Amino acid sequence: MLTVNVRISNMLSFEKGGYKTEDQKRVDSLMPGEKKSIYYDVYPKHMARAGELPMLLHIIEHYNQDYKLVQNEIKRKLELTVME
Repeated sequence: MLTVNVRISNMLSFEKGGYKTEDQKRVDSLMPGEKKSIYYDVYPKHMARAGELPMLLHIIEHYNQDYKLVQNEIKRKLELTVME
């Protein structure tokens, strides 16, 4: 069981209205070696400029079939490229 949390720059948004900069998804099961893809639509705000913008990926691995119990956490700072 995994919780995937993605946070993007304040110059971007996950919705056209421009306010949602963080999203969380849960993956109920994942077999060893299995891959899971999660896709997002990302919208620029009027102040966004072309270039690299920060993005934080936080993955939490749970155990014992309970999302409250944390077995492992991974945090990665990434760059999201904005093109004109």
